[in-house]
Amino acid sequence: MIERNWEDGELRILVKLYPFMPVNDLADYLKRSESSITHKATRLNLKKDSDALKVIKSHSRIGEKGSNWKGGKKVNKSGYVLVLDRINPMSDTTGYIMEHRLAMSRFLGRALKQNEVVHHLNGIKTDNRIENLQLMLQGEHTILHHQGEKRSDETRAKISIKARERFKDETKHPFYKNIDIKKCLEERASGKTVKQICRENGITTRTYYNKLKKEISI
Repeated sequence: MIERNWEDGELRILVKLYPFMPVNDLADYLKRSESSITHKATRLNLKKDSDALKVIKSHSRIGEKGSNWKGGKKVNKSGYVLVLDRINPMSDTTGYIMEHRLAMSRFLGRALKQNEVVHHLNGIKTDNRIENLQLMLQGEHTILHHQGEKRSDETRAKISIKARERFKDETKHPFYKNIDIKKCLEERASGKTVKQICRENGITTRTYYNKLKKEISI
């Protein structure tokens, strides 16, 4: 490919921006190849600013360009899986979020509150299947993890009592789904299967039958 001649305006931009701007960005800006930028800068004896060069090199190692890139997932010192999701409001300053919190957030369709904790039912921190996760308040989770095994039954009882008190109003339950069961019954009568109805409404079959049972008892 034959490079076009450099115009005076392009040369002024190159001289001004080359010391502070990555070559690939400058190439995009000037609509030229990276080799053309590098060759011309060498001929003009242009050098990268030392401070800018440090920033450019550090950014070149971020994310997929980094030597330690593992597909956007990693395990922290505590054994939890972290997922790269820079646009998520729950992510940390490096753009990572704990996978179990992300899984629960997606399941609920909302961001988790600061006092909400996601507990691994089987104790395996890397098992982030939604069926292995339980949403709890910070206080409940603390009780669960700080009681001895001999008192586990007592601990479960305390958590259960607190949960029942909090969720007397079912609309405050984190898994509450406001579903029009009458509409669901109409869809069922039209030929749709229970699984289809549940999938379209984002509910489990258990929720469907619980709603149905409550509707019948009214």
